[in-house]
Amino acid sequence: MSQIKSTEGDFASVSGRYALVVGRFNSFVVESLVEG
Repeated sequence: MSQIKSTEGDFASVSGRYALVVGRFNSFVVESLVEG
């Protein structure tokens, strides 16, 4: 198995558009994120 790459940082609230990209591998987490 390969290791999962994790990137962390600070969030700066700047006006603009944002997108959330999710995969189908974990439907429980994905559905919760999409529902808000």
